[in-house]
Amino acid sequence: MEEACHALFPDVEVAVADTLSLMPRFIGAGYKKSYLFLIQKLPWLWGFFYYFFDNAVVYALAKPCRRFFNGFFCRGIETLAVSLGPDVVICTHFMSTEVINALKKTGKIRAFLITAITDFRAHRFWLGEAVDRYAVADPSTRESMICRGVSPDRIVVTGIPVDKKFSLREGREKLRKEFGLESNKFTVLVTSGGGGVGSMDRILKGLSRIRPEIQILVVCGQNKLLFDRLRTELIGSSAVRLFGFVDFMDRLMETADILVGKSGGLTVSESLCKGAPLVVFEPVPGQETANALYVQAHGAGLIARSSEEVVRRVGELSSDAAFLGRLKAAAVNLAKPDAARKVAEMARYGHG
Repeated sequence: MEEACHALFPDVEVAVADTLSLMPRFIGAGYKKSYLFLIQKLPWLWGFFYYFFDNAVVYALAKPCRRFFNGFFCRGIETLAVSLGPDVVICTHFMSTEVINALKKTGKIRAFLITAITDFRAHRFWLGEAVDRYAVADPSTRESMICRGVSPDRIVVTGIPVDKKFSLREGREKLRKEFGLESNKFTVLVTSGGGGVGSMDRILKGLSRIRPEIQILVVCGQNKLLFDRLRTELIGSSAVRLFGFVDFMDRLMETADILVGKSGGLTVSESLCKGAPLVVFEPVPGQETANALYVQAHGAGLIARSSEEVVRRVGELSSDAAFLGRLKAAAVNLAKPDAARKVAEMARYGHG
């Protein structure tokens, strides 16, 4: 979003703030750790909370408690927003939306407030009375918000903003050569997401048994335990390329025929922009499941409920070029690579 705003408004000052980093350290760190713990260890409980608080009556009762919590612990972002006195605020997380919404309602700032919803389903936590425009992923997202009472003229279908590099093409053959891959072999990109060591072991062992042989790229992200374990187990394997945290995911996606991983809104949007169909592995109940169902319903990917089903799905795609082609075409059709620019353009309503 920062890049898109600079490109569209070169003379405008753009400030970027991370809400969690401006909270007390123990709260910000605890917020992230508790979320990761729930989706990794107790996904059913996360799903329960997600749908429970999306109920209109429950949310109406919980809303004052949420305002008290954010008002007490989010003073850092409040102080920053008031001191900057911005003309436009673009929020990409529901917590910052709630905080800026409250500042507008109390008259502490008068900024034009845009909320970019980064999932294909809009939870009530994203909604705010003082939000001027919502940028949403899909017409179905817009319709569901209208059903919840949001005025249609406040909702614009833009897609989910992703980095510009996901809309660029370097050439698959060139990239495969650069990563030491065979140019004509079926290639799978596996991202760990919230996957644990055991499930990744099973997926990789199963994929390695697919014939004809495929080649696999594995990104472990910041999961050092997983990276070290797989590095030990994969010594001598020519079919697997192992990566830790990378800043070139766009290039890996372009290299791959399909992506196996979780269904966060950004991951889904990035893979669609790269024309890479998804095999979504065990989506967590809540926003991940909603995103996965969206992809599957539009024919741009498949859902796998177990590691065994992942292997079966990948095997089907590796041997059925027509099926794979249909998924790729659907992914390209769903992609909205200029979403960030469209969201930035919405800022014109509040600035010039």
